[in-house]
Amino acid sequence: MFNLRHKLIVAALVAAFSLMSVPAWAASTFSFSGLSGAEYDTAGVFVIGDYTYTATTNDGGGFDQVQFQLWDDSVMKFQQTSSLAVGLTGTFHFEVYYPGLVGTSAQGVGLYLNDLPGGLAIYIDPYDVPHYSDPSQCQRDCGPVSTPEPSSLLMLGAGLCGLGFIKFRKPVKN
Repeated sequence: MFNLRHKLIVAALVAAFSLMSVPAWAASTFSFSGLSGAEYDTAGVFVIGDYTYTATTNDGGGFDQVQFQLWDDSVMKFQQTSSLAVGLTGTFHFEVYYPGLVGTSAQGVGLYLNDLPGGLAIYIDPYDVPHYSDPSQCQRDCGPVSTPEPSSLLMLGAGLCGLGFIKFRKPVKN
């Protein structure tokens, strides 16, 4: 009853459905770099760094997605999703702050890169940050330095220009 044409069609459908059930790894060449941070009794926990990956699979719209997560004692403290055009390699920066101290149930914090929609790609667990009682005692890897946002600098500049305009405008004649 089945001729060769029917057998080929059935084989093609079976192959297509079996490929749909296999997860596609969205990225490759994962790495962490520039990791630093500190834990302060008076200021909380800071962890900063970069992660890099190469986009290899289209997750939709020509982009590949990876999710960075920071965990402390089975509690997710931070999550960041990044997208990258397929075929490119990109580096993404993260800065994490949370109040309190690193939990004591497990050593350090966990840094995880997860392939979306797939699964785990790479992790560092535990990642130990140095402990200081106060930020003034920090000698290395002290967490992010306070830097004004570009929008704050823009508002400051606009305000100064406004003050200059008011000071140097021509007086109104009556």
